Amino acid sequence: MRAAAIRGLLDAALLQPSSFDDRDLAEITSPDYSGERLIVCRNPLLADERARKRRELLDATEQKLQHIQARVRRDTRPLRGTDKIALAVGKVIGKYKMAKHFDFTISDDDFRFDRKVGEINTEASLDGI
Repeated sequence: MRAAAIRGLLDAALLQPSSFDDRDLAEITSPDYSGERLIVCRNPLLADERARKRRELLDATEQKLQHIQARVRRDTRPLRGTDKIALAVGKVIGKYKMAKHFDFTISDDDFRFDRKVGEINTEASLDGI
């Protein structure tokens, strides 16, 4: 199963993280998969790897975005124009593929961004499943 399907099972309360307390396997049922036996496993090593990778990519993206923000806010030769700022931001988020984890506000003379902490935590709860 892919992350979207697993997220759907989690949202429908068919899959509980506590299911993995004793063993790293759980059997679940879902009306979306009627007549099928679903076995879900949790790999703690994969969970750690995904968490590490996400953390590194988020930090690298945030560092590059802070650099763009500094360019926009500096006094001498600032980066101006919504299109030019958006182009610089687009290069960063295209490189790291982390756009889904940030909110952006771009104007002609300012650039702000924030992490989507709730969405990041939701994705982190699926690590290793």
